Amino acid sequence: MARKATKAANNMYYKARMRAAEFNDKLKSREGAAELLSVDPTTLAKYELETLRVSADIATLMAEVYNAPELLNYHCTTDCVIGCKNMHRIEEKPITVVSLQMIHNLQEVECAKNTLLDIVQDGIISKDEEPMLQQVMEYFEKIKKTVDELQLWAEKNIKKEHL
Repeated sequence: MARKATKAANNMYYKARMRAAEFNDKLKSREGAAELLSVDPTTLAKYELETLRVSADIATLMAEVYNAPELLNYHCTTDCVIGCKNMHRIEEKPITVVSLQMIHNLQEVECAKNTLLDIVQDGIISKDEEPMLQQVMEYFEKIKKTVDELQLWAEKNIKKEHL
């Protein structure tokens, strides 16, 4: 029986492997997981202990092998210089929560659309319009994040042939 890691217990890659191990016994051990990932078990240990940075290729493979698409977002928002600056961290949430957030966000879309039209109708964004534009952009960012959370749920829970 595989021992539960204590030092790696809070590592996202380790957690994803342990969740996946519920469906694939080979993932219960680092040796089995390392074989599926085509890496050395010591290298996998270093990833899980955060003493070695996970490459984009390995993060992509882990996401696939572990059925953990959330690892892609995690990798991009923690290990990628560009992603850290341009992406938001998304959380895995139940479909009911994501759906309610989406419905709530969409109720405000008409107001955001009208505000944006008011701001840009003359082709000039004045100093007094900048705060309103910032609010509109923040609103669209909320929608974008909710769409990403919905997409994550779908990728994780719906068979790929149905997407």
